[in-house]
This record gives sequence, structure tokens and C-alpha cells, in this order.
Amino acid sequence: ILVRVVKPVAAPRGVIVYLHGGGFVTGTAANHEPVCRQIAAATGCVVAIPDYRLAPEFRFPIPLEDCLAAVTWAAGRFDLPLVVMGDSAGGNLAAAVAHAAHMQGNPSIAAQVLLYPVMDGAMDTPSYQDPANDLLLSPDAMSWFWDHYLPDTTLRTDPRASPLRAASVSGLPPAIMVLASHDILRDEGQAYADRLVAARVPCDLMIAEGEIHGFFVMGGIMPAARTALDFVADKLAVHLIQSNSG
Repeated sequence: ILVRVVKPVAAPRGVIVYLHGGGFVTGTAANHEPVCRQIAAATGCVVAIPDYRLAPEFRFPIPLEDCLAAVTWAAGRFDLPLVVMGDSAGGNLAAAVAHAAHMQGNPSIAAQVLLYPVMDGAMDTPSYQDPANDLLLSPDAMSWFWDHYLPDTTLRTDPRASPLRAASVSGLPPAIMVLASHDILRDEGQAYADRLVAARVPCDLMIAEGEIHGFFVMGGIMPAARTALDFVADKLAVHLIQSNSG
């Protein structure tokens, strides 16, 4: 698996494994390098971007297994606090990796950063049904992605595919979440944040009002992307300080 590595100018404060979005079907490390360069500059972290294998050629759980392997590799390669981060389908994979690492006891993850993540395969929340959210990502498109990633609908309740379905979220790494107000995925992201808070897992949540799915990686045309990046960098700095002091 190719892993593209972006390094900050200054001495790094941590390493972020960034899992790219694209509905488990599209996307590459190369086309997410621009936003990862911005993340590296804003956070002072090394950013490692794995080219995990994609559906439909490689369906669930292969992309997740690739991502967990990449995170494990980064933990052994860099003697730095480890963060897992992802957008959309990558947010799903980041949450699932954080849960898997917690369950198996390694690697140790300092924080998880989830950007408008896919958290449940049910696709039945009110935000899915609101026409005002049928913008960059539509219910039909999300159904198409799920059909490629995990066509057997009876398996979509597996918490490795739908992290919102996990029996417990207690003890997970602190979370930083960014959601968009006009996104079909908003409600499932909010539900996951609520579960984390109820389980006393620190969770910093930003809901970008008036924004749509995918805005974070479109900083060239979406001014709110910079605001969201600053939010992530500020909150992440706290977790990195705590991890380094620990």
C-alpha cells in the first residue's frame, strides 16, 4: 500500500494518518495531498495518507484492514503522538480504526478527527430525507457507494462498517468532529458525537452552518474550510500537549 507522507516545516508535534473520502470507491492519496499539506502546516504534524484499496474490487472489510495496517505502520515508524483523521467515508474508516485499536489495545491513538463522517448504513435519518441537504452528496449517491462497499445489507449493522452501531464507545480516544448543516450525513454524525459525550469521551463538535458535504477539502472555494481547519488545529493542539506530557 502506498503511503504519501507530508511533513511540516518545523519539528513535528505528532503524526496524523489521514484516510481520504470518496465513498469507499473513489479518491486517492494524491488528490487529497493539497488539503493534507494545509493540515500539516496548521497542526505542525506529519500527515501520512495511505492509498487504501477501494471497492468494488476490494469490498468491506479490506479497506478498513488496509487503514488499520497503515495506522499500525505509522505508530512504529514515527515516535510521535498518533492521530487518525478522515473525511466522509474516510471518517467512517477513522472511527472504525480508532475502535479497533482500542479493542485490541494497540496502537495507542491520541485523538480521532472525524469530518462529516459516514457512521451508519441505515440511511434513514431526517437529514437524509430533507431535500435541502440533497446537494453535493445525495441519498441516491450514498446508496450507490454502500452497494459497492457492502452490497449485503444485512451486514451493514456490523460496527466495523457502521461505527454508530458499536455496542460501546467507552474508552475511545478523544474526538474532534466537524459536520455540515446541509449534509445528509449530519444526523448520524451528531448521534455519534452524542454517544461519545454520554460515554464521557471528550468530543469537540463544530457544525458548519450553511455548509455542504465535502466543504473541508475545498478550501480554494469554501472560506468555511479555513475556519474548520483552525478549529481542528486548536482542539488537536490540546490533545497533543496532553499526550506529550503523559
